[in-house]
Parts: sequence; C-alpha cells; structure tokens
Amino acid sequence: MVAAALRRRIPQHQEQSEFEADVLNGLHATPKHIPAKYFYDAVGSDLFERITEVPEYYPTRCEMSTLRRHSADIATLIPAGAALVEFGSGSSKKARILLNAAPKLAAYVPVDICGEMIEREADDRGVELAARAGVDDLEIVSRSTPLPFQLDEENVDENVRLRYRYLDLRRERMQRNMRLSANVIAFDGNATWRQLGAGDGLDREIKKIQAGS
Repeated sequence: MVAAALRRRIPQHQEQSEFEADVLNGLHATPKHIPAKYFYDAVGSDLFERITEVPEYYPTRCEMSTLRRHSADIATLIPAGAALVEFGSGSSKKARILLNAAPKLAAYVPVDICGEMIEREADDRGVELAARAGVDDLEIVSRSTPLPFQLDEENVDENVRLRYRYLDLRRERMQRNMRLSANVIAFDGNATWRQLGAGDGLDREIKKIQAGS
C-alpha cells in the first residue's frame, strides 16, 4: 500500500506576513479571534494528540471503540483496489484500525493541515510517500465574510434583520415567539378561529407577536 500527501509550502516571509495580518484582523474583530490553523503546527498537533488521551476528552475514544467493533463489517463493503482518504488525519491512529481490517485497500491518503505530522507518521510506519506536492500559489474561490450582526446584538436596523432573516430567526427571542405562535395556532383551532374572527383576528395577533421581536 502507498500513501500520498499534499502540503502547502509558503515562503517564510509570506507566512509571517499572513500570520501578522490574520492576528491583527482577528484582534480588531468583534468577537476577537485568531484562525485555529495556527494551532496545528508540529507542536500544536502533538499537543492535540495528548488532549485526545485525557479522560475528559471522549470523542476519540468513542470513535476508536466504534471502529474496533465494526471495522470488519466496514471492510466487507470496501471494493478491492479502493483508496481510503482521511481528512484531518492527525496521527492516523483511527485509520490504522480500518487499514488493518481492510488489506485490499490500494492506497491511504491522509489529508492534514500539518504536513510535518503526515511525514512523521509515514516515517514511523515505514511507509513511503508516493507523492509530495508543494503549492506555491493558492486561489481562494470562496471567502467567508463576517456575520452582518451577532445573534445577541441589539439595535440592529430592521431592514438588515429582514435581509438576513435566516440569522434573525436563530435568535432566542424570535424562536420563543415562533413557539408561542405555533401554540396559539394549535390551541383548540375551531374555538380560536371563532374567537378571533374567522382568521383575520388570528393574523393580527401573530403580527403583534412578530412586531414585539
């Protein structure tokens, strides 16, 4: 079996400039943040591996336990000559369970933000990397933008809220009002319709509730 790795190599001065820009932009933002990718260098990746071993961090243990129980069943569904691609491979310890159970796999392709971790794991396992690729230029085809407002932010222009209704509806107050609206509609439908006047009154009541948001 062979393994393939893809890592991006950035000139040191460019990496420093990108890091500086990300830090400054993040610290000027609300809320303040720094991209998590800077945590996952060689040292940070080792630290995360140690975190997965503490009793309080259960996801990795649960995932590995599930893989151990079902790896044989999973292996029966893998066709001969297939490749296993793992995103966020880290130390590849979870993938190794499946690799041992499915010897008919032709290739394992770990994809991780830390190229050093991939190369070290390959060396430790005596695996020759079949491909190494360096990326000198990266085109970003879709860049995420900050939210137009925070969910708990007050005094936001109503036109902005209407434009980004999918965000506004996530606010606790809006969800509480929607639950109330649903309860009003569901409560004794026939009597409610008669009480509010053949539907028009109900519409007015719902509009009053929404106006209070």
